[in-house]
Amino acid sequence: MYGQSALRYGVSLEQGLRETMEDAAQVVPHGRCGFFFATVFDGHGGYAAAEYLQQNLYRIFTRVLDQQGVAEGLEFSIDVPGLACPIAFTPVLTDSFKHADEDLLSWMHANVPDEERTSGCTATTVLVRKDLVVVANVGDSRAVLSRGGRALDLSAEHRVWGKTPGVVAEIERIESVGGWVDDGRVCGVLAVSRAFGDMEFKGQEGLKMLLEKGLDFGLWDQKFADSRRFTGDPVTAQPDVTELALHDGDEFLVVASDGLWDVMDSQEVVKLARRDLQRGLDPQEVAAKMSALAVKRGSQDNVAVVVIDLGKVEWSKQGGGGFLGNLFGSRPAMAPLSASLQHSLALRPCSARATQPRGAKLRQPCPPVRAAVEEVMPANGAAQTENGASAVEVDRLAGVSVATRAVHGGERAGRPRVSDSLTTPIVQTSTYTFRDTAELIAYQEGRFGSYEYGRYGNPTTRACEEKIRELEGAEDCLVSSSGMNAATTMLLALVPAGGHIVTTTDCYRRTRQFIQTVLPKMGISATVIDPADLGALERALEEHKVSLFFSESPTNPYMRCIDIPRIKQLCGPKGAAVVVDSTFATPINQQAIALGADLVIHSATKYLAGHNDVLAGAIAGKAELVAAVRAMHNVLGGTIDPHASYLLLRGMKTLDLRVQRQNATAMLIAARLEAHPLVTRVHYPGLASHPDHAIAVQQMSGYGGVVSFEIDGDLWRTAKFIDSVQLPYIAPSLGGVESLIEQPTVISYWDQGPEKRAQVGIKDNLIRFSCGIESAEDIWADFEQAFKKI
Repeated sequence: MYGQSALRYGVSLEQGLRETMEDAAQVVPHGRCGFFFATVFDGHGGYAAAEYLQQNLYRIFTRVLDQQGVAEGLEFSIDVPGLACPIAFTPVLTDSFKHADEDLLSWMHANVPDEERTSGCTATTVLVRKDLVVVANVGDSRAVLSRGGRALDLSAEHRVWGKTPGVVAEIERIESVGGWVDDGRVCGVLAVSRAFGDMEFKGQEGLKMLLEKGLDFGLWDQKFADSRRFTGDPVTAQPDVTELALHDGDEFLVVASDGLWDVMDSQEVVKLARRDLQRGLDPQEVAAKMSALAVKRGSQDNVAVVVIDLGKVEWSKQGGGGFLGNLFGSRPAMAPLSASLQHSLALRPCSARATQPRGAKLRQPCPPVRAAVEEVMPANGAAQTENGASAVEVDRLAGVSVATRAVHGGERAGRPRVSDSLTTPIVQTSTYTFRDTAELIAYQEGRFGSYEYGRYGNPTTRACEEKIRELEGAEDCLVSSSGMNAATTMLLALVPAGGHIVTTTDCYRRTRQFIQTVLPKMGISATVIDPADLGALERALEEHKVSLFFSESPTNPYMRCIDIPRIKQLCGPKGAAVVVDSTFATPINQQAIALGADLVIHSATKYLAGHNDVLAGAIAGKAELVAAVRAMHNVLGGTIDPHASYLLLRGMKTLDLRVQRQNATAMLIAARLEAHPLVTRVHYPGLASHPDHAIAVQQMSGYGGVVSFEIDGDLWRTAKFIDSVQLPYIAPSLGGVESLIEQPTVISYWDQGPEKRAQVGIKDNLIRFSCGIESAEDIWADFEQAFKKI
């Protein structure tokens, strides 16, 4: 009988960077009707919900089976063909989850302190037997099947950000019962749309509590609260249930909380787990390695991983070492567990009763990133040679001509091992291949990670995007071919025809040119305000349907600083996105998203790359906004070359070192310039004389490496000073390791004439100096000798 054997499995929990542990797992090797039962729980808002479900979900499942008349001792022979099973699993698991949620809410109301009653939990349950796997999912954990090395997602995440059909349907469900979605969160609060517990999202009493808490925290006003009419629960515990017939090529299952999926996609997890099983590791070792890797990669969440070997593969014959045997027949089971654990293995932390802050679950992870640096295993698991080819390749190329070998030899079945490379490889390709039509369809349906075509993404570029995302504290990031491409693509993507934007007077000339000459062709108008004139911003928001506010901070060339938190307070209620060009600040000096910006733009050519050898742009921020910009980017092009991405990635490794040096140099130079008799004014936010010094002190940790100043003289005396310096190069741009100097009148506005230059505030005696990383004293000595010559 099937139930007489136990699957080999492994379970691993990692608390990671969180202060408390709220994940849990339960495994019942010998479940009812011969099924292996396993569940991963991912709690939020405290551990109470996860702990209760861990102790009671399987019991409730068996209770429902009893209610439906399923005999407790019912077993199925391994010789029964097909899906011979009298149980209709979808209603059984749906009822089980429903009753578990009801029991949990009643238990929490009676036994849990008030501050922990809002605890919630997601769960993914799998039932496994020889010919069948059944998955029930509520929330954002995931179950993945390895079918011949190809990842098949068996569950869909219940989130409400993005534009997939599943997300759209989930949003429609929430809105149909009176709920709403704001910033990818249910009612602006919860990042998952289905969960156990979460009392404040269920029942009229709970929903009343939700509206009252929102008022207390300033999430909405009384008028908004009074207008809400709930006819159902915005958050439910109704699972999506998947039943899948198992084939001979089905190898193992990975069930894990989102702490794993935040940093690895399904295909990568399958690839790494498969490789380790082939090398002779048992499922417990595989699960432990997987959870530890997630933490090492910077997962910000708890991690729970269950790996289940389906017993259909002799791993010892797949290129790995160790005895693994036949799980469903003659192979020995795992080492015996203690008597108390033989029926149900439940894992939870030893001290996890402290309540996690509610906001901890609200973080929205960026979309999955396919790793560029891991070893690629052949689909059939055959061992690779040193150059990455496999025995399959020898067969594929047997008998072909030398011309064909010149095209395919050494590459067709595998690639050179790169997982040991210290640096991220340059993936110099314009297109991506698929093993078969099934894999391509899985990609099209979002179940398999790939890029398809170079314009849609690249592993090297994605590594850049991930680094910038982490530097800015953003949900997602897009890297493009230049800063102007990032800015213009953003404007085209986010401002509708006939829309209106607000921008500031002091800005990069080409940005102003695009806003004033190109956007009007699409009926898009703009209000231009002084960076400090918040009254003008308020009037524009009242008089127009403003799509977004866009400004540099600090600005170019006068280093003006906008009050980002206050601007967000004004724009947010009006539905206007706040976009900050933080090129001059860098994420080292200013965390614009934490201050309230929805999006941050960089000319990555400047400080991020830092070596004056690459053109690049970046935009980071809210996932749904970046997704919209990415969709426009995929149409327009503007794709950065993979080699340029590598240069950008390399440059960012020294960003902090360079910026700190440039901050210090700029501060010293600015202070000495302000005291020099031949300088009439210095524009640097680190100086008390700067009009926005108070704002800069509040929202910047350093003031950047650009100093603008005005010479006591006309255009030609100013030009003579520039011609007299010896260390800085006369060149546009900024932020690199070499110091650069320019006269904006000549380098950027020479074609405009005096009157037009005066209209945009460009003075003939203005100099913009970008500090490199040379000695500050050497730079000042050079300035002093130049002053003597004028």
